[in-house]
Amino acid sequence: MAFVWIFRSGPNNKWDIRQLDMPHDPDKGLVEFHWRTDAVFSFDGFICWVDYHRGILLCDVCNSDPELRFLRFPGIETWRCGDRALPTRYRTVSICRGRMKFVDVDNGRFRSTKRDENGSTESNDIRSTERDDNEYTESNGDECSINTWTLKMPQYEWEVDSVLQLGELWSHRKYRDSPLPRTVPTFPIVNMMEPNILHFIVKGSGFYDKAWMVTIDTKKKSLGP
Repeated sequence: MAFVWIFRSGPNNKWDIRQLDMPHDPDKGLVEFHWRTDAVFSFDGFICWVDYHRGILLCDVCNSDPELRFLRFPGIETWRCGDRALPTRYRTVSICRGRMKFVDVDNGRFRSTKRDENGSTESNDIRSTERDDNEYTESNGDECSINTWTLKMPQYEWEVDSVLQLGELWSHRKYRDSPLPRTVPTFPIVNMMEPNILHFIVKGSGFYDKAWMVTIDTKKKSLGP
């Protein structure tokens, strides 16, 4: 169950409260008592609440009879552990030119299965190969990837945009010639004007090491301008 407060402007300027049923569906990962809101934004007339371990709750609050609708994130496993492990470090959802994009920096931390080149998961258990962000090297960079999807409307279906292996990024001339460390990019941000452009924080392995804000072109699979 969820409660939504709606402000009605006018002569009386009052708040209305709506009690909405949560669309729980264990098969889709929306399990009772496990929702945590990481972000809130508006999109296409909806208010959207985001749980980066599950998906998005959408609600048309201007509707006379509003209801919640659940949209699961693609290519991820739902997370039911008590420790959420800061999913905003690796995932984001944003609006670019009127389209919703989802970004997942997949280093295996939130999965027990492998992901193929199309963003789908396999049944192989990789828990024994999980590494810290700073433990990836050029020899195992292909075990971590930056995956992006765009939401197709009005079907409300996710479509794969790109899958960029870290090994591909690190082998690019611009990266090789830069002082950037070979560590996992974190805290993704979608460029508001260019859907293929993402921004990240890249930091060395030491606590006091220098950090960089980098731009990555997922289409060209290289550092941006």
